[in-house]
Amino acid sequence: MTVHLDSGVSEKCLALCDEFVRAVSSLRRSDRTDEQFSRPDAFDTARQIGTVYSLFAGEDLRTMMGGFVDQASAMAMLFAAAGGLIDAQDEALAAALGKASEEPAGLQSLGLLGSLTPFAMMINGPSDARAVGGYDRVGPENVEGAPLARMVSGAQALQPEHFQQVSDRVRGVAAELRTAGEQLHGGLGEVLTSGWQGEFSSQASTSVRSFTESVALYADVLDRAADKASIAQDGFGVTRTQISAQASELELAQTMTPGGASGAGAALGPASRTSEASMAAARAAAEDQARAIVNTVYSPAVMDANLADLDIPAPYRVVSTSALGGARGIDLASAWNIDGVIRPAGATAPSADALAAAGPGGTAGAGGTAGAAGGARGGGGPPGPGW
Repeated sequence: MTVHLDSGVSEKCLALCDEFVRAVSSLRRSDRTDEQFSRPDAFDTARQIGTVYSLFAGEDLRTMMGGFVDQASAMAMLFAAAGGLIDAQDEALAAALGKASEEPAGLQSLGLLGSLTPFAMMINGPSDARAVGGYDRVGPENVEGAPLARMVSGAQALQPEHFQQVSDRVRGVAAELRTAGEQLHGGLGEVLTSGWQGEFSSQASTSVRSFTESVALYADVLDRAADKASIAQDGFGVTRTQISAQASELELAQTMTPGGASGAGAALGPASRTSEASMAAARAAAEDQARAIVNTVYSPAVMDANLADLDIPAPYRVVSTSALGGARGIDLASAWNIDGVIRPAGATAPSADALAAAGPGGTAGAGGTAGAAGGARGGGGPPGPGW
């Protein structure tokens, strides 16, 4: 077997790769909860954006960490074989290289965004949808004609604290992942350039540089996602507080009006036409104010929190497929992928549970029908106690 690296150099490279694998594997195992970020009675777009974040910070994050582990594990095996620590035709090496050369796993959050496309096309038209890559975005929430009851229930079901949790989680992962990548890049760079080791070492340096660049790019994406989650947290919190306040003020006005639903107002005598008109005006004002809050606070927060504009890089594939198979088996001389191209992560079909959580049929407007039906049931009447 041809030895391409000094055994001491090989051992150092192997140790550095193993350290990276341990660090990233711990990130993959930590915080395995995948909570849905909104209750079923929340705004339609809250369910949708919440499901996207649940996938992005849960299953998709673990998928990406697994991809980085697979690539670093293949690197470790290559360094071991190049230094004669294992045979170049070892089955474990072949398995590691074969796995690292596969197409990267797709991300469910991207697939879910794609499944939200049809509703946006109904609004914007097919030509506009093509112009911006399918309008794979969530929001804004359509509350045109929605009764106050629907807006209050939708706002009170918002859970902004979940977005704080995802912000903290992905920002923490980004910091640790970035550190692990920097240590791998710095350590391997120092070892591989300490003395000329031949073509294998030169190609390894190129592949390592591209791989650690993809690590840093993904850490940057996580930081941007954390910023967007904070935007959602703020907007959802303000929406919930302000719309609840509108409902409380209207309920208080009811109790103080003759003929009101309950409380002191009921003792003031039967309702007059003037009081009925006043209550109707108060209801209309509260409804208009709640709609304004949705349109100017909530919907902008949803739109700004969208992850659709993030360019998510797949882990760089360090293995050259030309090194695999053939009459000679694994060819270490051409083992490294040196094209330097970091490709974007692809989408995969979201699970049935994810589609169900996003709304009936998985489309962005599916909840609109339910909202209209809820309005009909409410009959436009005043909100009752407990809203």
